[in-house]
Amino acid sequence: MTFDKLIDATFKNFAFWSVLIAALLIIGIGYFIEKKKIIPSGWEKVLSRLDLVIAIPALALNSFFVDKEGRDIGEILIIILAGFVFYLPMTFLAKYFFLKSNMSRQLSLSMVVVLPAGLFFGFPILNAAFPGPKDEATIKIITGVFQISFWIFLATAAQHVFTKPIVEKTDDLAVAEKRKYKLTWNWKGIKPYISNPVLGASLIGFILWVMQFIPGIAFVPSLTDPNKLVSITRFDQYIPGFGKVLSLVSTLAAPLAWLAIGVTVGKVAWKVALKQKIVWYVVALKNFIVPFIFFLIMAFFAWIGKVSGGYPISLMAYMAVMSIVASPTATALISYAILNKREPELVSQSISFSIMLSFISLPIWMVFGTMLAIQMNVFVG
Repeated sequence: MTFDKLIDATFKNFAFWSVLIAALLIIGIGYFIEKKKIIPSGWEKVLSRLDLVIAIPALALNSFFVDKEGRDIGEILIIILAGFVFYLPMTFLAKYFFLKSNMSRQLSLSMVVVLPAGLFFGFPILNAAFPGPKDEATIKIITGVFQISFWIFLATAAQHVFTKPIVEKTDDLAVAEKRKYKLTWNWKGIKPYISNPVLGASLIGFILWVMQFIPGIAFVPSLTDPNKLVSITRFDQYIPGFGKVLSLVSTLAAPLAWLAIGVTVGKVAWKVALKQKIVWYVVALKNFIVPFIFFLIMAFFAWIGKVSGGYPISLMAYMAVMSIVASPTATALISYAILNKREPELVSQSISFSIMLSFISLPIWMVFGTMLAIQMNVFVG
């Protein structure tokens, strides 16, 4: 991977820039609709519900419909582990970035800086940098398994943060006692998480993907290539229309969220939003600081693999997972924020500004971050 190729794949990549522009335009449409009161107030809640119940679960499920072949199993397991090593501590510790804010802001904004929307923004760059059909299949495998931890934390930790009652320091004792929250380990306590469609789709998708490792399970002829036998779990390969419907529904996830963001931002004057120091602080954390933390984690895992000789981490794998983490905030969070009335304006402003700043930050991470990774000589070229 040369510097010139990275420049071409990033800065000259029309697909990448068009995704960012499309996101801002759709946010702008939502903003215009809200300002002009074209549709009655509250319709963003309908969009958010559709997003969480239908589109995002379809996106999660669709991300696992990839073949297992073509990668070292050690690398796959390390990528899965790296996802959990990153998301697990960050999910619980990110609130300490906002110690001067109230508890509601601490919890809500902590999710904004941790959870990215990598499936929309990073892919165009990766496809341009690695245009071959085998490379595309490999990228799908890498990003699919890395996203396992993302989907789990989006469906559990994020839902928990945005739904649990909060006790602020300013609450009197009576209010505090009334709002006091404790997770009860019974069906009533865990049902909201178990029944979350995103988690259900993620677990189903992961189980179907893992089942491909069962010997002899690939005996079904593919519709696209009758000479190719695929696993019986690859429904998208042999059930007519299944893959197309799933792909179409999953593509609605981002536009629905972007519209909801525009509507929510439209409730606040842009001049006010631009003066919100905390919003710019959140964006700086999400677009620069958090990806750097993940960069260090990946470099550490790659170094361990190299010196021990136990496993390799390829440069392609590094770029694939970094394109996810360095992407703007996961748009699903706006659905949680709107439906639970948990800092929806701040979350919307932070996500929209994160997308805007990605015009600068994502190319920096994909070009200069990758060149730094090459110079470290711990990733396999």
